[in-house]
Amino acid sequence: MGKRKVEEAVGAQDGAAVAALVVSALEQAADPSLAPGMERYMRSQYPFYGISSKPRRVAVGRVFAPFLLTASVEAIAAYAHFLYDQPRRECHYAAMDGCCEFIAKKRDALTEPQHLVLLGLLKSLIQKHSWWDTVDQLASSAVGPLVRPNPHMRATINSWRDEGDLWLRRTSLIYQLAYKGDTDKDALFANCATCLADKEFFIQKAAGWALRQFSRTDRAAVAAFVAAHEADMTAVCKREAKKYI
Repeated sequence: MGKRKVEEAVGAQDGAAVAALVVSALEQAADPSLAPGMERYMRSQYPFYGISSKPRRVAVGRVFAPFLLTASVEAIAAYAHFLYDQPRRECHYAAMDGCCEFIAKKRDALTEPQHLVLLGLLKSLIQKHSWWDTVDQLASSAVGPLVRPNPHMRATINSWRDEGDLWLRRTSLIYQLAYKGDTDKDALFANCATCLADKEFFIQKAAGWALRQFSRTDRAAVAAFVAAHEADMTAVCKREAKKYI
């Protein structure tokens, strides 16, 4: 993979071409001896190249860093979709990390229509190749930061609690994990109350996690919610929610 190819793809704002170069970089960094263990940890949901986090970010960064400087919303969407169409999990991680970095650096300079395009992109990624390792990161480090300054967009995420998709419901529970004093506690509690009827482990765990995290900010409010809804919580949800109260 030559520097000229990277420069050409970046200059053309060709997100798919940049993503193809990322795939090549990951293939070169692969360590097949590590892949079986990584696949077992993820319950054999996806095949891996066998690249741990730090070397993966180094390999991807050589291509992605210059792309990020000038990437448009359309280019980052093409980049992410290309990588999510690949079978190896490290490709999905590269797409996920790229979206998180793009939002962190460019959110405040984007227009409302561009925010909506990004939200549509994130929703599609959450629903594709879904497992906790990508969904949780997308929820808390991409969806959360994107909608934090946009209350009308928060309403969209809160409506995901009524979706049939497990991972969208989980996102509605945990997208506010980093909000602290900015947490919309009425929405948090409404989302949790709605989802408690679902005894699916990933939903109950997420509800407990969200309540535990918010209890660091408003212990009394979480204690009151748990007291009112404890009968509907599974053991794992109660254990998480009551950790700090």
